[in-house]
This record gives sequence, C-alpha cells and structure tokens, in this order.
Amino acid sequence: MIGKSKWYLVLTILFWSRTDVDGHQLLLNDNSPVTTGSTVTLNATVVDDKGFCIKGKLSFSYEDDAFPKHVLQINTKNCVAIFNISFDTKIGPSIYRYKVDVLQELIPLIYHPIASGRGQLTVTENLNGVLQLFQNNTDISKNSPRTIYVSTNLETVHKIEINAADLDYLNKSANSTSVYWFVDCNYQKNISSYTFTSNYTEPGIQHEILGIVVANIPSSVPIPTPSPTPIVSTTTASPNNFTTNTTIADTISTPSTTKAPSKTDVIFSRHIINSTFTSECEQKKNFELLLSEAPVKNNQKYGYFSRSVLTKDPIVNVKTQGKVWIQEGEMLNLLVNCNGSGPFRYCAHYVQGPYNETSNDSCIPDRNLVQCQMQFVHYFREPTNYTLIVNLANDVSKVVTPIGINIYKVQKQPQISVIVVPVTFSSIAVIIVVFGIAYYFQNRSRYMVEVADFDFANNSDMEYKTFRERLRDAISQAINRTQDYSEYDGSEEQIGNLATPQNQKYGSMQ
Repeated sequence: MIGKSKWYLVLTILFWSRTDVDGHQLLLNDNSPVTTGSTVTLNATVVDDKGFCIKGKLSFSYEDDAFPKHVLQINTKNCVAIFNISFDTKIGPSIYRYKVDVLQELIPLIYHPIASGRGQLTVTENLNGVLQLFQNNTDISKNSPRTIYVSTNLETVHKIEINAADLDYLNKSANSTSVYWFVDCNYQKNISSYTFTSNYTEPGIQHEILGIVVANIPSSVPIPTPSPTPIVSTTTASPNNFTTNTTIADTISTPSTTKAPSKTDVIFSRHIINSTFTSECEQKKNFELLLSEAPVKNNQKYGYFSRSVLTKDPIVNVKTQGKVWIQEGEMLNLLVNCNGSGPFRYCAHYVQGPYNETSNDSCIPDRNLVQCQMQFVHYFREPTNYTLIVNLANDVSKVVTPIGINIYKVQKQPQISVIVVPVTFSSIAVIIVVFGIAYYFQNRSRYMVEVADFDFANNSDMEYKTFRERLRDAISQAINRTQDYSEYDGSEEQIGNLATPQNQKYGSMQ
C-alpha cells in the first residue's frame, strides 16, 4: 500500500511539472559569425513567464549538426549555462544548426524537461567585423548600415573592429597582421593597425572605402585560398515555436560587383593615386584588388570590410536679414539663411528674455527645406526682449542659433500744429498790441496843445455858483497868481530902461 502511494506521488509530480513547461522560456544568445578556428560562445538562460530565473538544479544539453558534431552538457544550480564550441579548420565554414534542452531535477536522479530551443551558428572562412567611421570622436556609422554622410571640414577616421572571437583567435594564432586600404579602388597604404585617416574635402562625391585584413597564421594544415563568403546572420532561438530571429551581421565578407544606382547630385571620384589603376578597377572584386598589391599565401587569413560614404558640407554662415529692434505694434519680419549641403531640417520657437542654453535645446528639427532659407513673421504683444531660437540640421551637422529681438515702446508726442500754431498767433497778437499801445502814446503827445480861452463875453456856459463858491474860487485864483510871480528867478532882459521878467506865466482863465 505504501509503495503504491510513492508511485502515485511521483506520477503526480511528473504531471504537474509537465503542465508547467509552457511557463518557462529559454533565451539563447551567441557571438557568431566567427571565422574557422575560432570559438563560438553560446549563452543559454531559462526564465519563467515573468522573466525571473528558474531556481533549482538544472541540466543543459547542447547538440549540433557539425561533422563531427558537438555534444555538450552542463549541470548547474544557476539558470544560465555558457557553452564554448570550437570550430577548427577541419570542420570548415558553414551554417550549423543546434538544439539546447533544459531539464530540472525534481528529486535526486529524476529530471523532467522544462524548456527547449533551437538556433543557428554561422562559421565563415574570412574574418568577421565591421568598418566604423569616426568624425570629431563620434561614430557616424553606428546607425548607418548603408551610405554614410561625412563632413568635408572634419577629418575622417576609418577603423576596422574585428569580432571579439576572431580578434582573440588572431591574437593567439597570427604572428603578423597587415591592413591594405583602398579608396575608390585606388590603393592608399599598408599599415599594421586597424585605423586609417583621410580627409574628404570636395562635397557631393561618393567614395567607396575598402580595408583588407591579412593575417599570417603558421599552421601545419594549409588554409585554403579565400573564396566569396555570403553575408551571414546571428540567430536567437525561442523555446516554444523553435523559429529563429535573424539579423544581418555587421560584416561585409565579399564585395558585390553591382553598384547601387547613384543619385543625380552624386558623382564618383576619379582621382588616381596609383598610376597602375584606372576606372576599370571599380569592376574588380576585393580579392582581385588585394592580388594587385600583395602576394597571397596559403597560410593567411583574410577579412574584407567596406563602406560607402557621401561627402557633404556642414551648415555654416547663418545670417539674418531684417530689423531686430522693432517698435511696439510692428510685425517682426526676419529672413534667416545659411550655407551648406542640403536637404536641410529646421525648427524654431520664441522665448521671452535672453537665452544662452542652446546646447540643451529641446527643439528637434523636423521641417524639411531644399534651400537654407527661412522667413519668420511674428507679432509680439509686450514691449520687452525676446529670443528666436533656430535649430538647423543636415546630414553632417547641427547648428543652434539664438537671435535676440528687442521690442521698444515710443512715448507719444503731440503734433506740431497743436504747439506751433497757437504759439505763433499768440506771439503775433502780443506784438500787435504792444505796437498799438506805443503808437497811441506817441500820437497823443504830438497832438496835445494847451489852449487859452479869451472869450469873456460868453457867460452862457458858466455854471451857476453860490457866493461862497465864488469867494473860494477868487481866493484860489489869487494864490495861483502869487505863485506864478514867485517863480521869477531874477534874470531880466533890458528893454529900454526897464527890466522885464523872462518867464512870466499867465494863470488860467475860468
């Protein structure tokens, strides 16, 4: 009875574990493609449906279809297993399929499968890697699998980056390495490093750059003469559907004799550096170019790395036309243009006050221009300082230009007629009045003459006076006569024997 219970428990555990297989996922990652003689590193990781590592004791088993095939097994308490698969020159280049199975231990010596995955490993005859281009310490070919745009005013650094597995193989096996550089099928130089520097100063020209790596590897087994190798891919397997996700590797093994159609604004360079080459060399293969410059031996391994670049002028001489000092109420009408190779992209926005943080500006150029010419028309409500920030970009450069704008307020002045006309006529009126008064006093003194009235008979005009009034007038007249005679100063004029007063005055007659 007890034995039956144990078997029932074992079957229950096996059934439970089998139903939980769908909740696990096997992630596969390898460093292929690698050249023959190198070692492929395969990373296998088991996670649950939430992405966490599986706990417990696991058994990873690897098997491929190489001849002879590789069979490996790793027992670990970790959810990660790393397989190192060596592909020597006897196995040869090819695309090998593999399978990884993962088992989990339930009880000692009893395992049940929880995940499985399939994939491909690519082994090539030639060295693998990618040709990178740098300008101003920036990798300009990082996200450019095809044509790369290079600036005409910057030095271009070409660098061959060998895959880590192949580079490790060269460091261990090769006794010397040389790199032959070609630009537009014209031989440039032979150097031992993987870096080549050049300047492309003429815009609108497409250049073909080729770097050929030649490694001398002493071996008792001769290495066959290199042959064209197709572009290969890396593979990641899924545990559920066993389908592969393939991505093109960053390597160019053998050049294609077919050139991409050139654009109307693109021409090919015809500058012959070595007189032995002509334009016909553009139709030759990479290996033919190498044969023309270096002898090929059986104990050498090769790598071909090429890129296509198109030269362009960066954006320079950003200029503005129009007034940046604007009176309140007027419209901004500004024209911005620049020099460089198109097409161009731009964006612009206004900020109030000065703005100097152009390096961290959030404006992303998204409007396209054939010619670098933009017109900005804007009305500002408040009389203050503003900054127009213009972000310009083309395929090789980006320029952020702040333009200061000043809106000033003018004080309103009264019109000239309101001031001049009243003041003028008021002045004229004052002058007329002054001259009139002066003329009046001048004429009055001229015509005022003292007149004595000797008409004593005409008493009809005399007004009636009382006795008292007449007495008072008589006394007054007597006093006046006495004062008139008293003014005589003693001077006399001799008339005969009598002295007569010179200034004798008469009193007024009433």
